[in-house]
Amino acid sequence: MNESPAIGPLRILMCITPRHFSGAERVLVNLAGGLQERGHRVLVLTKPLARLMDELAARSVPVEAAPISGKLNRHAARHIAQVAEAMGADLIYTSLSSASLWGGRAGLIADLPVVSHVLALNHARWYVRATRILALSHGVKQHLVRQGIPEARIDVVYSGVDRALMESARPREEVRGELGLPQAAPVICAVAHLHRKKGHRYLVEAIARLVPDYPQLQLLCAGRDSGELAALRRQVRRLGVEQHVQFLGFRGDVLDIVNASDVVVLPSVAKEGLGLALVEGAYLGKPTVGSDIPGIREALVDGETGFLVPPARPEALAQRLGQLLSDRELRRRMGAAGREWARKTFDLQRQMELTEATFAKAIATHRHARIST
Repeated sequence: MNESPAIGPLRILMCITPRHFSGAERVLVNLAGGLQERGHRVLVLTKPLARLMDELAARSVPVEAAPISGKLNRHAARHIAQVAEAMGADLIYTSLSSASLWGGRAGLIADLPVVSHVLALNHARWYVRATRILALSHGVKQHLVRQGIPEARIDVVYSGVDRALMESARPREEVRGELGLPQAAPVICAVAHLHRKKGHRYLVEAIARLVPDYPQLQLLCAGRDSGELAALRRQVRRLGVEQHVQFLGFRGDVLDIVNASDVVVLPSVAKEGLGLALVEGAYLGKPTVGSDIPGIREALVDGETGFLVPPARPEALAQRLGQLLSDRELRRRMGAAGREWARKTFDLQRQMELTEATFAKAIATHRHARIST
């Protein structure tokens, strides 16, 4: 993308309407903290969520809870506009669909440019009022373009990974001991909420195919239940792999779980903005396996940092996982390549620079529109 000249310190109102503390919320925390460290004045306006507010407070980022969620909340736009005007904001940034819907309207009320961050394959209707759009991946961008959003309004900016956070992951041996895992056992990790679109059922079937050859094999599934846990437990019992699959629920120490694993996998069947868990796995030196679908294709380099497999194909998934489990040198080589690639491609400071460039373009576009009218 074409970068704009550097900009001076901005006053940025960042709006988000979370349901859980997950990928989008982690991206916002890193972005808000990074922008503040670069000299911008940041205020986060959020639907009340204790974990998000605590994470922001830990980064010394000002945060206010407000009733801004819900697609029928007619007061949200006015409230966002009032907060923006009170802080003298130069720009409104939005994350997640409800915040983007109302943040876009707030921009009209307060006469401010709006930058919406799109992290998944969402419907374009929520972002039509944004001055510019930040897309998490090229897959997200093309999804929006196919729905009629002009390509020229969209900048692809990969989310950077917090290197200090990555390096804080606890040692493999310590985490395995806490989880009761044999130090020599082959361990596969899947970090994703338990929803049908994440494809866990195909992963469980793949594990059942691998257990005869790897009798100590363990699958760790870290993520909140989104309606699939009961069915997955029934499948595990039916396949006789209860001793090989652990459902850990939501984990605040998910990076420790990844670091204790040998392979990281994301078997989604639809709708991935990128596949941040694979990026973090690569950053920690783990080979990765993911479904060959938009978004995930950008989270690994097929044949170099890991493998892409056809979605909903447990036999193909088992074949690639088995290939990695059986070859220590292949795991080492792909893990090293993944670490180097992730550190270069998903650099946090690079994300800050590109995000600032998008902010500068949004402000320039808004000023030009005002002059023209």
